Amino acid sequence: MKSDKKRFPAAVASILASLSLLAACQTPGSGVVTPAPSASMSTSPAPSPSGLEPTLAPPVSVPSPQPTVTPSSAPTITPTAEPSSEPSTAPTVVATPVPSASHLVFGKIFVIAGNGKTGAPETGIDVKEIALPDHLSAIVVDKQNKIWMLNNSTGILGEVTNIISRDTSELGTLEYRLYWDRAKDLSQTSGMAYDSQHHLFYIVQQTTNQVLRYDPVSKDITVFAGTGLSGYNGDRAALETQFSQPSDVALDSSGNLYVTDTGNHLVRKISADGQVTTIAGVYTPDIYVKEEDENPSLIPLGGTTGDGGLANQARVDSPSSIAVDSAGTIYFSSRSNTIRSIANGMIKAYAGSGQTGYNGDGFRAELVHLNQVGDMAVGPDGNLYFIDKGNLRVRRVLFRNDVLIIETLAGNGQSGSFASVFDDPLKADILPENIAFDSSGNIYIYDQAHRRLRQLQVNNG
Repeated sequence: MKSDKKRFPAAVASILASLSLLAACQTPGSGVVTPAPSASMSTSPAPSPSGLEPTLAPPVSVPSPQPTVTPSSAPTITPTAEPSSEPSTAPTVVATPVPSASHLVFGKIFVIAGNGKTGAPETGIDVKEIALPDHLSAIVVDKQNKIWMLNNSTGILGEVTNIISRDTSELGTLEYRLYWDRAKDLSQTSGMAYDSQHHLFYIVQQTTNQVLRYDPVSKDITVFAGTGLSGYNGDRAALETQFSQPSDVALDSSGNLYVTDTGNHLVRKISADGQVTTIAGVYTPDIYVKEEDENPSLIPLGGTTGDGGLANQARVDSPSSIAVDSAGTIYFSSRSNTIRSIANGMIKAYAGSGQTGYNGDGFRAELVHLNQVGDMAVGPDGNLYFIDKGNLRVRRVLFRNDVLIIETLAGNGQSGSFASVFDDPLKADILPENIAFDSSGNIYIYDQAHRRLRQLQVNNG
């Protein structure tokens, strides 16, 4: 009996070994249940069919917007939708321009012109001693880096000279700029563009619904576009075309001029040969009857539709500021608190959520709240710079980690006190109204609250 007991465990072990070998030969799905790995087994993922380890794309880090912070002049607006911190598989905004390899870096902000008093500047004196008006229509910098200021209250276009150096025996070398009146009779103007190739200025005059051209050499002011009558009569030769309360102009490298035809809710192009073409918006008359009138009058109905489609079939709501880059992409703002772009005949949302308010910087441009988008300019780095007037800031749109974002360059959301902040433009109290670049990349800002022309100095080394 003892010998039988010894043989029985050996037989059982032999049978179990045979069953184990049989199980190892089974294929998946044959009904054999694969046991769970023991604690000592590796839990690493199995290799892919190709024998390579699977790779996971790193998530895109997109900071969430900060809670809505309202500047002193803007009502508190709470965002209705917070941007997701997860990477977007199909971003809402597909940027038109190619991301630039670099962008401008800025340092100090300081005063160029103005003594803080309100009034018309006195011609021929040091710009630090001049009074400046409550509003300027526009500022531009010419090819000689002279600054031109268009004063819509006096109708005067004035020039701020380059720095003049003069050696004195008592005070050493003095450096200063002078202001000179250059053109008059330009009342009720609202926008200006400079043609550096021909040294000419194009100026929007809202009271006559026209675009004027000024030659600083001959001093001639001529009508470039518009009949002088407010209305819409289609696309035709520039001098035969009616505009309605045009706001701004921009010039491309081919000599085409772009006009925001605000009252007609259109963006229009005037070619170098003087032909007007509507490039964005559809003129749609609507019947509006005033209570005191027996006869109805026709007015165009604005709107914001058509993003992702043909620009000349989209709806545009009161376009105002406009800019164009070296590739011919056009940017314009409108009453909808957004910036849209036009490239190759197609229109897209470019920046702005459409909500009025302020919710911070550093996240996707289409999620950023804006408040009264003002003057715009394309910088030497190809990025779009603009005034967010209601939020008391100068901002720009640029790519960061292949995501189009908005960031603030100057302004802290306050405009009450004046200080020439040399260390951090983000601490400056400012109410920006106009911006312009010089050839070095410095930005000139008209600070409406303090009646001063300030420079945001480029600091790219």
